[in-house]
Amino acid sequence: MKGQTVVHQEFSEEGRRARFEQWEKYGADRLKSDLQTDPYRRVGSKPVQDLAWEFVRMKEQGSEADQHNIQKDSWELLKAIERATRGSATPVAVEQLGDLQMTVDEIKAAFQYLKEKGLIQANFAIFYAARLSAAGHDAIQQAEMAGARQPQPATPAREEKSSEVLMLKPGVWGMSIDLKEAGRRIRRRLQLREGKG
Repeated sequence: MKGQTVVHQEFSEEGRRARFEQWEKYGADRLKSDLQTDPYRRVGSKPVQDLAWEFVRMKEQGSEADQHNIQKDSWELLKAIERATRGSATPVAVEQLGDLQMTVDEIKAAFQYLKEKGLIQANFAIFYAARLSAAGHDAIQQAEMAGARQPQPATPAREEKSSEVLMLKPGVWGMSIDLKEAGRRIRRRLQLREGKG
């Protein structure tokens, strides 16, 4: 019974928050290493280990999402810089790019990412001013070429309306229809249906 009480206390909201704050300072990578090498001595009982793994997973998922967002924001910033400096060697300050849907922190993170990847030239007297590097121009050109190579959705063949009528033609025995034309149309309609199925 005492063990159950401890488990309950470990997982109270206050207990979780206290441990998460402690592990935040300690670092998710070090905690993960402890869990993999000597969990009982370095982390604690099984319930505490489970909570620690939950913390590690949350941190890893968060960093993956942050990385994805930085790459997405960086791509938007790169395209905006390219548009603003197209046909000019003069760099543009990011504050002049009014069409960015990002916070100041997101812009700074994206700017640093582009700079580290060598996609922009940013060593100018103005802070957060840049123009595209050759690698940045290549990245945009490759993306445009990849977009152009995307297969266009095929336009479905237009099916002839079922209300279509065959023309009556005058003949020796009165009015008649052209049986050859009727056969051609029936075959075409059957081929269209087979193509869809």
